[in-house]
Amino acid sequence: DFFFRNSDTHYSVAHRGTFNAMTGWNAEYTLSDYADDENDGKHYSQLFDLDSLVNNFIFCEYAMNWDSMKNSFHLYKDLNTLAQIGPQWDFDWAWGNINMYNINTWYPTSWHTTEDDFTREQYYQTVQWNRMLIRDPWFVMKAYEKYKEIRPTYIEEMIKTGGLLDSYYAQLKEAGAANDAVWDYTYTTEYNGATSVGFEQSYANMKNFIKTRVAWLDQQFASLDKLMTSLGYYKTSSDIKVASV
Repeated sequence: DFFFRNSDTHYSVAHRGTFNAMTGWNAEYTLSDYADDENDGKHYSQLFDLDSLVNNFIFCEYAMNWDSMKNSFHLYKDLNTLAQIGPQWDFDWAWGNINMYNINTWYPTSWHTTEDDFTREQYYQTVQWNRMLIRDPWFVMKAYEKYKEIRPTYIEEMIKTGGLLDSYYAQLKEAGAANDAVWDYTYTTEYNGATSVGFEQSYANMKNFIKTRVAWLDQQFASLDKLMTSLGYYKTSSDIKVASV
């Protein structure tokens, strides 16, 4: 029920070795006597700023960043406020970008939160917060409302013709050409089936990824029921029926 209670059963976990494609992570769970008297009985929204959690979930999904909810993750808490996530950073493995280890990040049509390939580098990616939060229908409803708020505003301003991305492209293309003239031999990694050849191609690939990504997200956020079903965690029950109201 998304409340913390000392009386609940708690576990600690240890994992051995590296990820195995056949068996996953070798994780060992043991009973723990963990307790937190100060926060006993509190809902997670009494500990963490809900808007911050919602914004971070949507940002992770929009950027499809391999590092989101992993190492490159900051949070902060002022003395008299709830904890918050930020700042967002480290986007060399975002939006399908080439990365130094040939890791496939080209997933514009799946959920960052539940994509199994994004759990193979560190065990704790399998239990990252967003995977827990999307089990709460209240959180999913808040995420749905936030997406509907920012899709025609912040996101549209970024991706539209002549928008923020195109503005950055215009500012950077001269520097990008100069960079390519020096470092063009480094563009050797396969990128969604094609070899990236410099600034222009990289920008085109990124815009293609984002355009595909936003179109897919629009479909998943078409309705609250669609979003619940797409995320796949929250299951309704046919065992309870309403006879009258």
